[in-house]
Order: sequence, then structure tokens, then C-alpha cells
Amino acid sequence: MRKITIFILFWLIFISSGCTNQSALAPTQEPKGKLPVIVHIKTKNEVVTVLSGQTEPLYNVTTKDGKILGQYLSAQQLQENLPGIYRLLKTSYTGNPNIAVIWAGIDH
Repeated sequence: MRKITIFILFWLIFISSGCTNQSALAPTQEPKGKLPVIVHIKTKNEVVTVLSGQTEPLYNVTTKDGKILGQYLSAQQLQENLPGIYRLLKTSYTGNPNIAVIWAGIDH
């Protein structure tokens, strides 16, 4: 039950961050202190860590072997720098913690 709650909270935060008209605040260096982790998402080749930033979720993306592809990226930066990962996250959802489903519907 806890996993379902975490996934629901993650997607509410993720969706609401894409619906606002905020300018992307791009950290230029690692934030001071450790940011809370919302969720780790593993794909076939990458690991995406979603962090709770001060104004919006931030994304760290690494390969499975540890190569850093992006650190502390806003949703806009993730879309610009790693569009495949962004599309995967934006169009994914889960209703069951044991099943991940890719949604192929219209992106609003």
C-alpha cells in the first residue's frame, strides 16, 4: 500500500510541475545539503532519481554502470537534454506497484 501511495504522490507532483507556467530555475551546481529522494525509477539502461527540489522536482539520471547523464535537472532541462527519458517519465503511470505501464495517449 505504501508503494502505491508513493507512486501516486510522485505522479501528482510530476504532473503538476508540468502544468504550471514557471520559468525553469536551473541549479548550476549541486544544491547545499542533501535533497529528499521521491523515487528511483530504473529503465533498461538508466536509473532516474527524482528529488524534492525547493520549487520543483529535480532529476538525476545515470546509466546502470554509474555514468552521470544529468544532475539536478528541472523538468524543462530533462526534456531538452534527455528527451527520451522525459517522454518515458511523462507518459508512464502505475496503478499497481508490481506492474509498470507505458501510456500512449495524448500528452496535455
